[in-house]
Amino acid sequence: MLANARRITELDSFVRYGEWDNSIGEEQFGIDVHHRTIGIVGLGRIGRALAKRASLDLT
Repeated sequence: MLANARRITELDSFVRYGEWDNSIGEEQFGIDVHHRTIGIVGLGRIGRALAKRASLDLT
């Protein structure tokens, strides 16, 4: 989720194909996920782990 928000894979490809000049511009920074709302579909093992990492209170 964080890698996608920060466009990590896209920028990795950018560097690997030699399209890196000097620095990235603001349009390539991605988005900040702090204080954002996430949707979790299902609370199985993975959903609970994601909720725990997102600091949701699941009792």
